[in-house]
Amino acid sequence: MSEVSIYQETLDRFVKSEMQLNEQTEISWGYFQSVYKKLAELGFTEVIMLEDVDKPLLLKNMAQIFTKSSHLSLALAILWQLAVNLTVLNELEDSSEAKEALAASIVKGEAYVNWPWHNLSSGDRVYPLSFGSGEEKYFILDGDEEMGFRVSLRLTLPVDSQSVERFGWSGLKEIRWAIGEEELQDSIYLGKLSKPGFEAVQDLERFLTIACTVGLMNMALKAGYKFVTERVQFGQKIWDFQAIKHYLADAYSKYQVVNIAFAELTEYFSRGSKITGEGKELQRVGFDYVQQITDIALQVHGGSGYMREYPVQRFWRDGMLLILYGK
Repeated sequence: MSEVSIYQETLDRFVKSEMQLNEQTEISWGYFQSVYKKLAELGFTEVIMLEDVDKPLLLKNMAQIFTKSSHLSLALAILWQLAVNLTVLNELEDSSEAKEALAASIVKGEAYVNWPWHNLSSGDRVYPLSFGSGEEKYFILDGDEEMGFRVSLRLTLPVDSQSVERFGWSGLKEIRWAIGEEELQDSIYLGKLSKPGFEAVQDLERFLTIACTVGLMNMALKAGYKFVTERVQFGQKIWDFQAIKHYLADAYSKYQVVNIAFAELTEYFSRGSKITGEGKELQRVGFDYVQQITDIALQVHGGSGYMREYPVQRFWRDGMLLILYGK
């Protein structure tokens, strides 16, 4: 199954079950706003008035989303993408037609628009293009000092553009950077992705993966504790065996190390500070500990930990995949 079809299938399943979306539902800007409010109802983030949305606050909410997640769910990842896109769409104040079309496409899983990254050192402007499912569609986000944000839709990339490196979280999206100096259709300039732009992407990606490690460790520990306090062996609960307590206490201390450091990192990043070095260091520690903690959580389940009946087997697999992705 392709990444696009996985994205589509998961989005359809989640939205239809949680948001009661059906074929007759009118997908409008108002409905798209209600999706964001649904985040708060589900306990993933705070209620935020769209006119007050800013990037630092969204980053903090993103941390909440992933540290509260029960597993590395595609549905949760999509929720965060929806929150980011709401901010982009909110900038399109005078483009109601483009806003409605883009909102509908994002909710349906047909399009994704990432943050526009600006290379301030050279003056180049870098604008991401979304991927499409089925017939490829590209939404091009253009920023102009006089006109504000504009969105145009293309079925094909400009002739003088090319696809380069893939960027994105967990393979859910593919961002293609068009490269060229000349003026393109609709007066859109697409700049080159140079080192400062790449570092900006790196910071966000590292922040995302660290948030995921915190969430995974937290849920793995909860799963392990729940199992040992409920399961009875040799006439007593597994929790009553001292060695089991030592295992989980050691795992919990490692979780707290990453959790506390991540809280501080969130404050730095939300204020606009660069976290290239700190993020890399905490990511490395987080990867080491998420592997150890999910392994311990699996072990205290005994042979039951490998059964699909218990979520810990999923946490263990997701931890391994997260490490592979991050490295």
